[in-house]
Amino acid sequence: MSIDKDMDLITVLDDLIETTENKRRRSADLKVSDKIFITECKVIRERIIKRRRVRLETRIEVVGCGS
Repeated sequence: MSIDKDMDLITVLDDLIETTENKRRRSADLKVSDKIFITECKVIRERIIKRRRVRLETRIEVVGCGS
């Protein structure tokens, strides 16, 4: 996945997390399903960030070897 697509996906996940967390302001408690949804969005977001970091480190190593 390209960096732009990764960033778009991270933005969507952040928006979903924020929207779901904002339900807390409208109601006393979040449903268990909402809490699970937020947790899963955060897990997916971290996987994308980790994958991007690994790709970037690999790219740096490859470029560094050619110097």
